[in-house]
Amino acid sequence: MATATALDRRWADGIRERASFWQRQIGPTKKQARATGKSVRLKQAECSGEKPSSIARAAVDIVAYELAGLNAGLAIAFLMVERQAAMMREMDEAALRAYVRDRSIQETHAQGALDVLQMTYDPDHMSDAELLQHLAGIEERAMRKMALCGDLATGARLLRQEIERRMSRGEGRGS
Repeated sequence: MATATALDRRWADGIRERASFWQRQIGPTKKQARATGKSVRLKQAECSGEKPSSIARAAVDIVAYELAGLNAGLAIAFLMVERQAAMMREMDEAALRAYVRDRSIQETHAQGALDVLQMTYDPDHMSDAELLQHLAGIEERAMRKMALCGDLATGARLLRQEIERRMSRGEGRGS
């Protein structure tokens, strides 16, 4: 568990450096500038590490929150949902309904698969090889469930917004 520890300056500098690297991987600085409405020069400075980017500042904050014992995972989940929503913005209500239904079923199956491994987790009665295999299975199934939960949350939010828009136009269905 994290304790209330201040983020070491060198650690923060390392995060900013890695963030600059990953920001360069996003795409050309001109495209980044157009996408964000910021200047090409600013994006170049962020990608070179000359100036900390919003990505770097967010990463430093998230690590600092975790070190302070706060749940920064919620901020990460929010960012993932926003990213997914941007990719799904063109889906109509029928497609969103189908998407949410599909992800609900997939997430339920993923939870069941994870439950089986969690219920049979008994490290005191497993060899190291069995334990490694079991832990790898838990990790894989938990990651799959986590991704499906993000998809489901995004789809549910977008579908809710679409239904609210339709209802505000007086086009509600049923009670």
